[in-house]
Amino acid sequence: MLQALEEYSSRATQFGEVTLQALRLRRALATSMWNSSGGVLNQVCRTLFLLKNPKIQTHFSSWLYQFRSLSRDTVTALKFNGISTFHDVAVASEAQIEKAASRSAPFGKNLKQAVAQTLAGALRINAKIEYAAGSTLPSELICNLEDEERGMVSGKAESEVEFTLIAFTDLPGGSLLYKKNIRGPTSFQVPLPPKFGCIAIHLVSSMGECGQDQRENGNL
Repeated sequence: MLQALEEYSSRATQFGEVTLQALRLRRALATSMWNSSGGVLNQVCRTLFLLKNPKIQTHFSSWLYQFRSLSRDTVTALKFNGISTFHDVAVASEAQIEKAASRSAPFGKNLKQAVAQTLAGALRINAKIEYAAGSTLPSELICNLEDEERGMVSGKAESEVEFTLIAFTDLPGGSLLYKKNIRGPTSFQVPLPPKFGCIAIHLVSSMGECGQDQRENGNL
């Protein structure tokens, strides 16, 4: 039902906010309500447990396998010592991770490698409004999705993380962009109405900690 609402609102009613909220709710349900405050590592562990059911098949199965060494006890110990998100793992040393989890080497190395591989697919929004020559009226929105570390790089292997890009104005039926299955740097150009208050741009990832939002002011 959420998938149908997402598609209908993007194509028929053109209500971008409804599309965004339907997508976010669907993603939250599919990822066991992943979020940074709840501890992404805890949610990875929960999802791995769910994937043991042969009836449950998701696109998370392949890349989640690299986190298979995480157990509930390990995740609890890591969180108790302040390591609950991918960022926490990235900034901690292998020795700190192993001490916090009461695990021996190469647990810390393997966990950091798994997180690094996952976060390597992170994208950032770099969007701007272009104006018609000699006019103060906006003509188009240019939305670049760039690799967080290397910018617009071509030829990069597809990311394990999948993104959906949604952009809309504050006007009724103001949907501008709805692009799914994005797995690497790309660029979009879309014409703009002559008058609007603002544009909301949302990059929603298939996992926590990789999404991003940007807002551009209009002329109303």
